[in-house]
Amino acid sequence: MLVKSTRLDHLRQCVFQHHNAPLISAFVERWHPETNSFHLPFGEMTITLHDVSMIMGLEISGVAINHLMHRKENRPDLFKFIANMLQIDEKLVQAEHTHGGIMLTKIREILEIKSNIDDVARGYLVTLLGSTLFIDKTVDRASTLLFSLTSDLVGVKTYSWASTTLAHLYQELGKASRAECAQLAGPSTLLEQFGYVQTPPIAPIKPNKEYKPAHLTKEKTRLGKMVKDPWGTSSDYMSWSAQYTHIRVQNPAFLPDGLPPNQHQISAEPRLHLIAHCLRPVYPAVCSQLTLRE
Repeated sequence: MLVKSTRLDHLRQCVFQHHNAPLISAFVERWHPETNSFHLPFGEMTITLHDVSMIMGLEISGVAINHLMHRKENRPDLFKFIANMLQIDEKLVQAEHTHGGIMLTKIREILEIKSNIDDVARGYLVTLLGSTLFIDKTVDRASTLLFSLTSDLVGVKTYSWASTTLAHLYQELGKASRAECAQLAGPSTLLEQFGYVQTPPIAPIKPNKEYKPAHLTKEKTRLGKMVKDPWGTSSDYMSWSAQYTHIRVQNPAFLPDGLPPNQHQISAEPRLHLIAHCLRPVYPAVCSQLTLRE
């Protein structure tokens, strides 16, 4: 009951045991940290809070995760808390911290012999978060910072887990997109496609209603139809999306002369200049033969 009250117990159902590595690698190669979006042949797309909420069943509203124990000056208090909870030496906790966190197998072994129900619930939540939302590259460690977030079992459900998860994924995608990085950490499940047509967001779900992730429910009104192409969307999705996003991103430093960087509604002539400016690097031979009227 303690774990269920945190509204995180469903996470174990939201992660695939086997991931589509080629698909994830393709996404990572096309990720741009400057815009936090994937640059694909048909345009830009990204993972939104709505996606995190629907796929992982996490709360969007709530308290921002900024625990006092996360500060470097308070690390001794954090290490002491973990040592008391797991009943291990504090120096061992500090050593494990430098290696990326506590081994998940070690936490599970300790949970099997623990008698304090609260500590068992905290340990379970740490392993759950460390193996679903905040997965490290080794896939066998939980960050020591997760222990502080589960210290108050009542307060766990008040956090905005969706925004924290999305921010963490953005950060890890930025790291993985670099040439020197070979692995991706974080909730890679959010990069998978579940085979359904993308539709505009539905009305928000009430927090007190029992929630089941979108890819696990059988409600056709939520899932929509199966896609024929991976980029399949409903007829009204792009018109909805255009109201809340920029279909194309243009670096203000390379805008044509005389075009204000923040002016979205432009007349025909500047619009033609902008189109020609964008096409020229891609089709230099063709553009050199085109007049502005053409």
